[in-house]
Amino acid sequence: MLAVGLATGLAPTAAAATVAFTINDSRITESSGLAADPRARGYWTVNDSGDSAVAYRLSTSGRVVGTLKYQADPIDVEAVALHDGRLYVADIGDNLEERESVTVYYFDNARADDRTVSYHAWDFTYPDGPHNAETLLVDASGRLFLVTKDAEGAVYAAPRQPSRVGTNELTKVGNAPAAVTDGAFLPGRKRIALLT
Repeated sequence: MLAVGLATGLAPTAAAATVAFTINDSRITESSGLAADPRARGYWTVNDSGDSAVAYRLSTSGRVVGTLKYQADPIDVEAVALHDGRLYVADIGDNLEERESVTVYYFDNARADDRTVSYHAWDFTYPDGPHNAETLLVDASGRLFLVTKDAEGAVYAAPRQPSRVGTNELTKVGNAPAAVTDGAFLPGRKRIALLT
């Protein structure tokens, strides 16, 4: 079972503000998610809705060092994640809550060499109707979780082995606070931290 790592009933602790880097590239108009890429010694980010199908790799100083373009037409990309060399780009935004399904694209051994590549993808539906989401989590086994941005948020798990044929139904596995915009599994990957 997934435990949401929230300090319920405890006073929030203040952390000193430290800016690791600032993204100044004009191509990144609204960074929507950031995934560390230890092998490449950098990060991946994507733009929010309105951009073409592209992921940007950043240096540790926030400079764009390359792109990965893919042959798709995403609707509202909101999150990016990396696990075992596989890059995930989550087209899961749905502000009007009217999408029949959402899509997570993935790329094995993703490279930021400015080429346009083919992709693999999974389509997902919620068991209780459309939701807006901005958070994609990947656990130690590679299982995907979506966290909704609703007034009463929830955590939904993808099947352990999603099918690329047809649509996969998500399963609600927990509650989440309102307006979650990002999150990550904590070390050990049994608890998650969520950003509101």
